[in-house]
Amino acid sequence: MATSSSQFLFRMLLPVLLVVILASAAEGQRPGCREKCGNITIPFPFGIGLRCFREGFEVLCNHSRAFLAGNRTRKGDSEGKLAWSWSLMELASISVATSDARAYAAVSYRCSMSENTSSSLSLRMDFAMSSKRNVLQGVGWIVDAQLSYEPYFSAAADGFPCSVPESNYLDRPAGTNGSCVAPFPPDNGPNEIISLSVQGNDKNRWWETYPCSYGMLVEESVYSFSTPDIRGNMTLLERYPQGTPFILDFAAGNTNSCPDEGRLPSDYACVSGNSSCANATTRTRDFPTTRTTITRGYVCKCWEHYDGNPYIPNGCQCTYILHIYNPIYTSNCH
Repeated sequence: MATSSSQFLFRMLLPVLLVVILASAAEGQRPGCREKCGNITIPFPFGIGLRCFREGFEVLCNHSRAFLAGNRTRKGDSEGKLAWSWSLMELASISVATSDARAYAAVSYRCSMSENTSSSLSLRMDFAMSSKRNVLQGVGWIVDAQLSYEPYFSAAADGFPCSVPESNYLDRPAGTNGSCVAPFPPDNGPNEIISLSVQGNDKNRWWETYPCSYGMLVEESVYSFSTPDIRGNMTLLERYPQGTPFILDFAAGNTNSCPDEGRLPSDYACVSGNSSCANATTRTRDFPTTRTTITRGYVCKCWEHYDGNPYIPNGCQCTYILHIYNPIYTSNCH
């Protein structure tokens, strides 16, 4: 009786119920190619192994950890105590639908214990940083984090700071007690070197309790400041051993915009039916003596009401609607 009553109530509350069934194609890979590295899905144009990736999108899989082959991170310090070394950039996730990838950036720091120790970070990337979804985060009793970016093989560079000067802790404005946030510059682009360092010109009179200051390139809203983060030696490095996640925007093609209809290049990326090309953002930057145009190429999108991967043949599939009280599927595509 209780079961019948529950069913009756369900029908009364939901007279019309539609469930959208998404296509099963998802963000797939070329036939015969690995679709995963550990728990990370690797959709084309990214790929592992020969003929499984588009040029510039190679992924290396090492013990279930995925790395971007063409992108590098470098850690070291300017005082010569920590040798500079390059390593591969580790991936956290990839999304074809939003044309972005999440990767990890090491935390830069400067600590004052028995002697000063510090570490700076450089990122060399083939993709552009997401200016809307990343921030520069500074953490510490005294913070002076500096981020600069420059094109490959160029002496011209731009930069911006995030700082919290030393003052009476209780007199600091709300929200600045050991933390600062600066938005990422909107004019960064691919093929650039991003450098992050923590300066140490100011003396920290509270070094025994709050010995370290940190600089992080991080996805917005991922990090939330708490006072224990600035206590102890290298606390944030223990909290983020892989580094902090940040967002890269990727694009296919070497053209300024989508190719013209009827003049598609042989390596045109949008190979699925029911897909189209969309222009990626092109930015212009003014340096003191030059004006540089940053080209992002283009991205591929499935049409409205289609889902899947536009970078592989038949990758964009129609979505369907299931009518609960009239159990038939109807196409949502025209």
